Amino acid sequence: MNVANIFTFLSWFATSMVISLALFSTPYMRKIIDGVAIENLGSPIIATVTVSVICGIPWFRLIFSKCKSNQVPRKICFSVLSFCIALFFYPSIAKAPMEGIGYNIIFCVFVIFIVYPITRILNINTKDL
Repeated sequence: MNVANIFTFLSWFATSMVISLALFSTPYMRKIIDGVAIENLGSPIIATVTVSVICGIPWFRLIFSKCKSNQVPRKICFSVLSFCIALFFYPSIAKAPMEGIGYNIIFCVFVIFIVYPITRILNINTKDL
């Protein structure tokens, strides 16, 4: 595994952690963590991990790509942009009312999924240089 793939994997992990931290900093999730709510902590953690793996498709496609062209610039750009997008949405997720938390997470993931094909312009074929 090369450095760009490790960087891409760490970006997925960091982006998932930022969104998860925003989710778990909401008032109701704090009640779950404190044990005041009806739910136990295991259910939200399992759901969060499952969703982060499913939403990690763009990262995993870049990591396991069999493309012959040089994708290092694309991997780095997508990794940095997706992490910045997650940081940008952190306050809106953490401070959203109950009905807005899911919408903000979905919108954040949607923006990241839009950035993925846009970064395709960064594929550089080394034969053209």
